[in-house]
Amino acid sequence: MSAPNDDLKDDDHVFSVLAWPTEEIRNNRKRMGAICQWCNKTDQGLGRPLRRCSKCEAASYCSKECQTRDWPAHKKICGQPGIAKLVKTLLSNPIRRSPIPSTYALK
Repeated sequence: MSAPNDDLKDDDHVFSVLAWPTEEIRNNRKRMGAICQWCNKTDQGLGRPLRRCSKCEAASYCSKECQTRDWPAHKKICGQPGIAKLVKTLLSNPIRRSPIPSTYALK
């Protein structure tokens, strides 16, 4: 049986092999279009820019109605520093966007 630290080393190795290069994540973040936080419509699909939350500028919405519907959830994080960059970073990494296989999630 392996020691707990050995398991962590194995996990670190797997992550480093699977991790996308930082530069590629930065490029994806720059290229990313806006996605409505409520209905997932994109600026590209609508052919126009989405509205941004005027307070944090992290959340995007295709309409005032979507913004109003999302407000109960959004107000909990609105205005927190770094949220906009964190959201773009998470969404620009294909590994983080894809579902995690249950075998890894249960490990």
